[in-house]
This record gives sequence, structure tokens and C-alpha cells, in this order.
Amino acid sequence: MKKLLLIVLFAIMSVLTYTQQRALMTQYMFNDLIYNPAVAGVKDYVPINLNVREQWTTINAAPATQSVSIHGYLDYNLGAGAHIFNHSAGPLRRTGLTLSTAYHLKLKENRFSKEYRTLSFGLSGTLMQYVLDKEKVKTRIPDDPAVISAFNYRMVPDFSFGLYYHEGNKFYVGVSTLNLLQTRFDLFNTYEFNINKTVRNYYISGGANFKVNYDYSIQAFMLGQIIESTPFQVEIAVLNFIKSKYFIGPTYRLQDSFGGIIGYKNHSLRVSYSYDYTTSDIRPFQNGTHEVNFTLFFLNGSLNGSKTYKGDKQRAANSKYKPDINEF
Repeated sequence: MKKLLLIVLFAIMSVLTYTQQRALMTQYMFNDLIYNPAVAGVKDYVPINLNVREQWTTINAAPATQSVSIHGYLDYNLGAGAHIFNHSAGPLRRTGLTLSTAYHLKLKENRFSKEYRTLSFGLSGTLMQYVLDKEKVKTRIPDDPAVISAFNYRMVPDFSFGLYYHEGNKFYVGVSTLNLLQTRFDLFNTYEFNINKTVRNYYISGGANFKVNYDYSIQAFMLGQIIESTPFQVEIAVLNFIKSKYFIGPTYRLQDSFGGIIGYKNHSLRVSYSYDYTTSDIRPFQNGTHEVNFTLFFLNGSLNGSKTYKGDKQRAANSKYKPDINEF
């Protein structure tokens, strides 16, 4: 029992110590705007994405994340997006709003596939509220002054920047830096300038679509994360698509977990579920991680065979640019 308490405490405190990180997300490939602002408006439809994640089930006060995002094309090669999120772990909760904008630069058209190679530049601003539930913080000292003097909440602003290169439905690669300002969010009121700050997160993402035949394709995805003072983390996933509607495939997070994703997609929505089997030291004391993703496709252009997205026509009229990412 003592060993269990120590392991659980260490795991929860690890999340709290680095809670400024973006929350883990197994289905990152369906919600890449939260990792890279340059994604805003890059697709030829408007996705509204809802993601719910329950981590380390059966452990009390384990991390839980909910997020909603939307993005789309505006005009003159500009895109915009928004992301609302809520992440809780133990006594600490982080809620925020991110607004993103991106400029899409057409590089060259592939003469064989008639798809454009495009480089996008993105910038986002985030306002986060850190909330501390003092009732959940218990120490060996009754009425601990460190807890009593702590702030109940703090508002923290920050900015992020990203680049995103893609060639139609073939492949994409992106790099981004989040938490550029490294704003101090000291809830425990220590007045130490160099501690309790958000740290920069660096991401590299990539995806490729391999069309085997008319009814079957394979999509491979990768997300790498570097956080200052922590080890490099990488996630990979390989999804098998049948008739462009049904998909299933394995996932792996380095030195942390493995699992799988299963789902269904049509011209107007995508529904998927993933499960992570934990391989770290906390494995014996929890029942894995569950995640559900639901996406609505609005103004989806070539996804439903009709050109209803106003952005498509504006791109064609003003810059002869048409996005072609309807598979990813």
C-alpha cells in the first residue's frame, strides 16, 4: 500500500510540475491545431472538433482533459482558428482560450496530381487561467501557511508560433514553438522570478497518406515533443482506412504506453475512440486511458463532392490557390 501511494503521488506531482505543457492527446492527428497555429485554415473544410480524455482511470484526481476547436479559411490566403481547453490534475486546473491566425503561401503545383505544395506561417495568442483548489491540498502542518497564502487562481497570457508544409493529400510536416513568453504563474506566491514559469514546448509533426487501392489506404502519423529540461517524447500511429470510412490502427508513445484507435468517418462527421495501455511504473495501479474524439465537417467542399466552401471560390478567384487536404 505504501508503494502504491508513493508511485501515485509521484505521477500526479509530475503532471502538476509540468502542467504548463499541452495535455497529452492520443488522437493528435485529428486536432493538430492545438499543437501548431499554422494549421488554421489549411484544410478545404471547416472542422469543429471535440476531444475528451480520461487518463489513468481508477486513480482518484488523475489527469482529465476536454477541448473544443474550430478553424477555417478566411480570405487572401489567411486562416483563423480558436481552441478552448480545460485540463485538471489533482488540485490544479488549467482553463484557457487560444486564438490562431495563419498565412498560406503557395509554392508550386504538382503537375501530376494537380495538388499544391504549400507553406503556412501561424501565430496564436493564449489566455490561461490556473486554478488551485486549496481544499484538495493537504500537508502535515495544520493550516499550512504555504497553502493559506497561495492564490486561488492566476491569469497567464502567452504566444505560440508554427510552420506547416504540405502537399495536398500526400504528406505534411510541421514545426512549432508554444509558450514563447514563458510567463510566470506562481500560484503558491513564492515571489521567486525564475520558478513556477511556463516552459517552452517544441513540436514536430508529420503525416503521410499511402493509397493502396480504391478501397484501402494507410495513413501514418508522428508527433515529437521537446520540453526544456525533460526528455524527448515521440508518438506514432498507423491507421488503416477501408473505403475511406472505417479506420483502425495501433498507437505508441515512447516509454509510456501503447494502444489503438478505431473510428468511422463520412462526408459530415468523424467519430473515433482510442485506448492507451500504460507501460510506465504506474501501470499496475490503473486501468489505462480512454479518449473520444468527435469532429463535424462544415463547408466541406470535395469531401461531399460539391464545392460549397466559399473559401474555395475566393482562393480560386484571388490567388488560384485551392487546398486539397481532405483526407487528413
